[in-house]
Amino acid sequence: MTLKKLFAKLVAVADPDRIATIPSVSYGMATVANNIVLKENDDILIIDEQFPSNYYSWQKLADKYQATIKTIAAPNVTTDKVKLWNEAILEAITDQTAVVAMGNIHWSNGSLFDLKAIRAKSRQHGALLIIDGSQSVGALPFSVQEIQPDALICAGYKWLFGPYGCAYAYYGAYFDHGAPIEENWTNRLNSENFAGLTHYQPEYKPLANRYCVGESGNFIYVKMQIEALKQIIEWTPKPFKLIAEHF
Repeated sequence: MTLKKLFAKLVAVADPDRIATIPSVSYGMATVANNIVLKENDDILIIDEQFPSNYYSWQKLADKYQATIKTIAAPNVTTDKVKLWNEAILEAITDQTAVVAMGNIHWSNGSLFDLKAIRAKSRQHGALLIIDGSQSVGALPFSVQEIQPDALICAGYKWLFGPYGCAYAYYGAYFDHGAPIEENWTNRLNSENFAGLTHYQPEYKPLANRYCVGESGNFIYVKMQIEALKQIIEWTPKPFKLIAEHF
């Protein structure tokens, strides 16, 4: 729980039970997609050339329900490109949009998206907002309380300084009673009671705990992750942001 509390503190989540420890962004996105039901011809809105971990699950989901992947490309201009790109994203969100899945920052060109405005527009149309925070969380301030995404998935090995093969996920209320993509024993209720492990438990642990990967209590990785998050929280992402702005 220490690890979840630290990540929750970093991204301004009040309840650490909304945090899941996972092995990768693709795992977290697969969990999200596994718990979404679409209607035929719904739109899943993504950003052009976003990282594959935040694409393949959506393509599979679209194929399953005969929905549409709607890709928003960067405008072909030399000035105000990011501003116009954000405007194009906002304009593309309609009543047909079921999911907006994107990064806070584009992984290949550094474009910073206006998540507050995108959240407001997506909520207006009843669409879920799923964020890949891998390119920024830890280096730039990020507040779940402020942005209110339905899910935030972050690789742990980038700005969060963890080992390769660790990641974090925040899951909002939409996913409170969902199904994990694996049935490990540790995400079951009362799994801490070893004497009762073979009294098989149909109930999951509450909230996002059900989505934790098996063996998430990795004896080596968890220690490394805890120390990394402690250091980032001590530094706070704000100085990183100021340095980035200076350059």
